[in-house]
Amino acid sequence: MRAWARAPQGVPRARIRARLGAWGAVPKRGPVSSGGPARGAAGGPDGAMDPEVLVRQQKLRMEWMPYLFRRQRERYPWADGWQREVQQRTSRLEDVKFGEGCFVAESAVVLAEPGRTVVLGDGASVAAECFVHGPATLGAGASLNPRCHLDGGTKGIHLGAHTRVGAGSRFFAFDHGMAPNARIRDQPVTSRGIRLGDDVWVGAGASFVDGVTVGDHAVVGMASVVTRDVAPWTIVAGNPARVVGDRRSKCEWTHSPPKEEKKEEEDPAHPGKA
Repeated sequence: MRAWARAPQGVPRARIRARLGAWGAVPKRGPVSSGGPARGAAGGPDGAMDPEVLVRQQKLRMEWMPYLFRRQRERYPWADGWQREVQQRTSRLEDVKFGEGCFVAESAVVLAEPGRTVVLGDGASVAAECFVHGPATLGAGASLNPRCHLDGGTKGIHLGAHTRVGAGSRFFAFDHGMAPNARIRDQPVTSRGIRLGDDVWVGAGASFVDGVTVGDHAVVGMASVVTRDVAPWTIVAGNPARVVGDRRSKCEWTHSPPKEEKKEEEDPAHPGKA
C-alpha cells in the first residue's frame, strides 16, 4: 500500500484515488476534492495519502459515533469484515451473542462469564470505552453511547428495542446492605434487575439504581438519578428523578397523534337526535 502513499509525478490524481478506493481507504462514491495542493493523511503535499491511516481514522469515528457505521458501512468495503472480526473475537472469550448488523467498539469492554450472558439484538450498538458486565440484553436497534457503564448484578439489565442511552450513563443492578454492625465490604449484596422499555431516551450522565423499571417511550433527563419506576411516556429529571412532563403533550408530534372519536352532541330540543 505504501508504494501508492505519494502520487508520482505525471500520474493523474483520479487514478491514485481509484486505486485507493479499491483498497477501501476512501469511500466508493463521493466527489474528488479539488483546489490547491492536497495534503493527505501523511501530511505531505502532492496528494500524499496513507490508506492505513485513513482507514484507522474512519474506524475511530465509527467507534465514538456508531451511527456512522449504520450510515456508511456500504461505502467502506472493510467495515463489515472489521466488525465480524471484533465480534467473533469477543464471542470466543466471553458469553456474548450478537444479532445481525450489530456494532461494538474495539475499545469497549464486554464481560460475560458463564451465567452472565450479554445479548445484542439486531442493529444494537456499543460505543467507545463502554463497560458492559452481564447479564444484560440490548434490544434490536438499542444503542449505548460512549463511556456508559452497565453492571447486571445477578438479575440483569434489559434495554428495550430502539432505546437510546446517552454518553456516560450508569446502570447498577445490585445493591449493598448498610447494617451498622458490619463493614460495607462485608454486607450482603442483593440484585433485582433494571428494565427499560422500548423507545426510551436516556440523557447523558443519567444513573439507574437496582430494581427500577422505565416504561416504553419515556424520557430521562441529563444527569438524572432514577430511584423509582417511571411510567410509559413520562418525562423525568433531577436527583432523585421526578416527573416533569408527558412526552405526548410536551413535544410536537413528528407524525399525527392517534385520533380520538368525537361524539356528536345531542339536540336538546329533540332528545335522542344529534
